[in-house]
Amino acid sequence: MQECAKKTNCSKDTLRFYDKKGLVSPRRGDNGYRDYGEEEVELIELIQTLKFAGLNLNEVQKVLKLIQAPISPSCRDETIDFLQQKKSHFQKSANFYLKMEQTTEDILKAVEKEEAQKIDSLIWELREDKALDVNG
Repeated sequence: MQECAKKTNCSKDTLRFYDKKGLVSPRRGDNGYRDYGEEEVELIELIQTLKFAGLNLNEVQKVLKLIQAPISPSCRDETIDFLQQKKSHFQKSANFYLKMEQTTEDILKAVEKEEAQKIDSLIWELREDKALDVNG
């Protein structure tokens, strides 16, 4: 387990949790210890990538099931629905980060010019800006 934790930059607790949730299923040695092979390491790296992309563990579990499911009309429909939802979320997130990048640049310029009033104004605009509403 320690070697897998190093390779994947995951804590041992995280690896145990992934095992408990059924996301990975490492072999067990005669001593009962988890034995992570290369396949499990690659799966953990995929899980980390999906989490970094903003998927929660339930969504990660869904993706892993879709990967392992045989192709069927219901699997296809479920996949399309899931991907459309995620695409919409990613678009909202992209808009959020583009706006944050521009606002950060504007604040940086105001700080360099010591324009305190403009800084305050830019920060308060963030709160009111609907482009930053990733929940709605």
